[in-house]
Amino acid sequence: MGLRVPAFLLLLTLAMLWLLPWLWLWLIPALGLPWLSRWLPESLVQSFPAWIRWLPEDLAYISRLLYLHLTSKNSYRSMVDLLEVRARADPECLMVVDTASGRQVSLGEMDRKSCQVARALGAALHGFVGLKEGDVAALFFLGPQGISALSLWFGLGKLGCQVAWVNPHIRGPPLLHAVLSAGSCILLADPGLPKPVILSHSRVLMMSLSLRVCGVRQNDVIYNALPLYHASALLVGVMGCIERGCTCILAPKFSASRFWDDCRKYQVTVIQYVGEVLRYLCSTPERPCDQEHKVRLAIGNGLRQEVWKQFLQRFGPVRICEIYGSTEGNVGFINYTGRLGAVGKSSPLLKLLSPFELIRFDTETEKPVRDQKGHCIPVGPGETGLLVSLVTSFSPFLGYLGSPEHTEKKLLRDVLRPGDVYFNSGDLLSRDSDDFLYFQDRIGDTFRWKGENVSTREVEGVLSLVDFLEEVNVFGVPVPGCEGKIGMAAVRLRPGKTFDGQKLHSFIQKVLPVYAAPHFIRIRDSLETTDSFKLIKSRLVQEGFDLSVVSDPVYVLDRKSKTFQPLTPDLHRAILDGSFQL
Repeated sequence: MGLRVPAFLLLLTLAMLWLLPWLWLWLIPALGLPWLSRWLPESLVQSFPAWIRWLPEDLAYISRLLYLHLTSKNSYRSMVDLLEVRARADPECLMVVDTASGRQVSLGEMDRKSCQVARALGAALHGFVGLKEGDVAALFFLGPQGISALSLWFGLGKLGCQVAWVNPHIRGPPLLHAVLSAGSCILLADPGLPKPVILSHSRVLMMSLSLRVCGVRQNDVIYNALPLYHASALLVGVMGCIERGCTCILAPKFSASRFWDDCRKYQVTVIQYVGEVLRYLCSTPERPCDQEHKVRLAIGNGLRQEVWKQFLQRFGPVRICEIYGSTEGNVGFINYTGRLGAVGKSSPLLKLLSPFELIRFDTETEKPVRDQKGHCIPVGPGETGLLVSLVTSFSPFLGYLGSPEHTEKKLLRDVLRPGDVYFNSGDLLSRDSDDFLYFQDRIGDTFRWKGENVSTREVEGVLSLVDFLEEVNVFGVPVPGCEGKIGMAAVRLRPGKTFDGQKLHSFIQKVLPVYAAPHFIRIRDSLETTDSFKLIKSRLVQEGFDLSVVSDPVYVLDRKSKTFQPLTPDLHRAILDGSFQL
């Protein structure tokens, strides 16, 4: 009797969803906000609390999650079991097309190939290694990771082995660390420092449902140009296609110039992206056939808002389904309504199922801010905070293989009340009054200058609008005698364009606050990225604006002359001794 009406309604709705998850699959669309807004004045609709305005969409999404959870629970024991069941049900279903070799394989063929691999490995390694259930095998592929790599992965799974995919670009001690820290007893490679994540079979199977949650259909054709050692490519892309029964077009390497030609050739309807992939597509020369394709849905993460707009304007009305999550994390979000720029949406119901908070974070000490009682402080709408999620039996954090220190570093204790344990995502997010979530930056990528927090992602987005800049990587660098770090940007110029210091100065004066303006610009021929197209900052931060180690042209902001002028040795010394004011 002590419950308030909204709380009572939430609990009642949740109970109905658990008991009758199928009901909302057809009921909610009939009760949606678009239907409601036709009969009520817009001003009245907007006056409703956010949880009421978005209740139909929230219920539709959560009911879909619960329905999939209930129907898929205990259906499959592992990824191998999923393949075998799907292969028996529809052996002729086209599973993968490898664009590099032109080979294609059905579900039945993949199942047979993986059985052959299991028998061959079992015979070849008998008495030598003695692979048994639970052992870890490391895969190290220097060449294209296509059908052969997948059959090897499933074959090892049939032997009961766990598989650790190793990034083929690492060498020396990092490679040794990756193999040994995973507990590998054998390394499989073709002729020619990460923390290994623990993934349970249930977690892998839940990740394979991501395509279905995003609205992928059985007759869809998915284009996947991401390396298979990334979870998004292997577990969401390949395993998601097997779970859904659709075809995966596997490209050996992302190519912006070949991307849309492949999509047209293979009649692709869904594309998968990470990081800067869509921006690379927008940077290619415009063609008359840019909107001549069948792609209706793009699924991925890391899409900046300005690129989102540009992509839709150029390539047509493709639905963007942005996903937030990490391989090891116990929280994830999906932008199921398509709100531009958001990485996902929360709701009171979703927080009941998977509790999380955005808490105040000090970027200078790189620690959460706590009150007098020692508890963390949640931030309000519009504020940036560190994303942490409660560790429960429903949302567990399995940690990392090897040293327990790595696992413990990702946990925060006594966050809101004594004894609670939260997973530290390491990401800074914000939310608006409608409970949409927006990615701001990673811890370490945000820096502090003039007493203000600066988001490198935000500044990169602004500078990317400058017509002579092709790529931008923003970071903070220390300056002797100054607190915090000052903004610096490594940039790549557009072909045929030259650097214009006056134009850049005029632009940032209009669009950026003083503390966020980059004071140093480093011109590069290319910018380093990871295999998931994330910009690499560490080496750039170490080199800073030190002319003894930086051979690229560097420019410094000169407010008196209202331009960026070349950084000379004399000017560099003046900055270090404080005679040139930044």
